[in-house]
Amino acid sequence: MSETQSHASNEVFGCAHFELHRGGSCQGSQDVPGLPRGAHVHSSLLRHIRLHHGPHQLMLPLQLARTTRVAALFLAATMQSSLLRDAFEVVEAIWCADVDNGDMSDQTCSRYLHLVSQFINYACACGANTLDEALSFYSPWISAWGKDRQGGSVPPGLSVKHLRSCAVRAFFRTARTLGLTESTPAYESREMGIAARSGRALNETEADRLRSVASTYQHTRIAAAVAVGLSGAGTADLANIQPDHVDLRDGTIWLPGGRQISSRTVAIPGQWEYDILAVRLQDLHDAGSENSGLIVNRTGSAQSRQAGAAVAVSEALGAAGLRRDSDIKPVSLQRWAATATFEKHQDIASVARLLGTTSLDTAAIAIGWDWTDGHPPALRTRPDYRPGVVA
Repeated sequence: MSETQSHASNEVFGCAHFELHRGGSCQGSQDVPGLPRGAHVHSSLLRHIRLHHGPHQLMLPLQLARTTRVAALFLAATMQSSLLRDAFEVVEAIWCADVDNGDMSDQTCSRYLHLVSQFINYACACGANTLDEALSFYSPWISAWGKDRQGGSVPPGLSVKHLRSCAVRAFFRTARTLGLTESTPAYESREMGIAARSGRALNETEADRLRSVASTYQHTRIAAAVAVGLSGAGTADLANIQPDHVDLRDGTIWLPGGRQISSRTVAIPGQWEYDILAVRLQDLHDAGSENSGLIVNRTGSAQSRQAGAAVAVSEALGAAGLRRDSDIKPVSLQRWAATATFEKHQDIASVARLLGTTSLDTAAIAIGWDWTDGHPPALRTRPDYRPGVVA
């Protein structure tokens, strides 16, 4: 693979003429406006363009590099000591490209950009102009009070602090990769790490209590969400599952998965789940809504559907009095199914298939197994409930 190189014109933001060469012959040429004087453009014949300006460089996907505003913003930021708002626009463009390439979810990108924008507004209001200057306002912003739904001022919870931290860290990590800064935020106290815990599996007593309470909602999406969740579905599955994905004849559910979760067919784990799903399907049929979602409506964005699915499970957990335990979250239902599957097969790969992941580490985390101690978790699930992956 050979590279081509061209130099920008003498104008500060002129037009660089850039050619593709291979084997000594020119394969094509293109004018690329928006590059400052002294910039070099290297283009491989694969999918990326590498931009250089002094000690700074930026690798861009080819389709993104053709949006020359991105290249200009990057180079302008490096020439002006990484101004905050310029850096934000560059990182925003890179993250949007990651979404297009399937490397970042729309939901994560939107949430992170919103939080980073808030952080930059806060830092600028405090007098910061560059990335390095903004770091001194990182910790105060993490703990800054926000607004509740009634408009009152409230301190941030641990989960809000954690999300703020993740967004700003990702911003600085991307900016550092692009050469816009050498700094990164300091790590928070151990208390912040507690908020990052993703949720433990339900135990059998909690699963039974949840079934009992959900039975009182059997003609609603809440009971159906519990039944499918205990079958091994995550919120991404619940957001996209449709009535025809449930096959009562052979007792299976096809889980559609998501961006990073594989689709799979799982068993309906027990009679309770079977009965709840039978009622839900009949209700949708009687209402003429077979083409709607099983848990949430098929209209709206993927993010809103997934949020709606999480709300349905959270309502069931709240009604059962399980939300008082901060370690119980919507994912706890899926992790109950993962735990029961591991007890049945004693095979972590079976757990990974149930969860729709190829990562055995992710599967081990789901069942609370620390690989370093060599001992699998002690399990005591009921024999009459047997979740598992079919295909």
